[in-house]
Amino acid sequence: MSGFYIDDSGEYYEGDRIGDDAEVPQRPSRFHSWGGQEWIISSLDSMKAATLLKVNAEFEKATSALTAGYPPSEKNSWPNQTNEAMAWYADNATPTPYLDALAGYRGLDLVDYRQRTVNKVLRYKAASALLIGTRQKYADQIDAATTAEDLDAIVPDFTLPA
Repeated sequence: MSGFYIDDSGEYYEGDRIGDDAEVPQRPSRFHSWGGQEWIISSLDSMKAATLLKVNAEFEKATSALTAGYPPSEKNSWPNQTNEAMAWYADNATPTPYLDALAGYRGLDLVDYRQRTVNKVLRYKAASALLIGTRQKYADQIDAATTAEDLDAIVPDFTLPA
């Protein structure tokens, strides 16, 4: 029978009863836990902490997607590549020995490779600024929340524009 239940481990679920799990009233919000006889709402501070954990987890998924497919050792070279590329972007007479070596090993034109690196740096900066700014906006909303409803209204969305 479809309903609302608490299993032996205390986990709430909706749907068909499994075994002899206890039937309970529908949980009012994700911030409520079953107290044995009734739903008990968490403290506002606990609700805020839980909401921030959810926001941060979604943020981490989104930011990880920006660098997916690159091994850690290559990512470790990015500050050096970024510094050289942006210095060259500001003054194309600036030497870029690391970028030059990378382009040389790949058999690519130096100027094209430098410009490609600049473009990647600028795209990454724009995307990370959007994601970080969005996470900070959610953190501000969490800080300002005064009710469970305020926190339930925070639905993290870290979708980047196409």
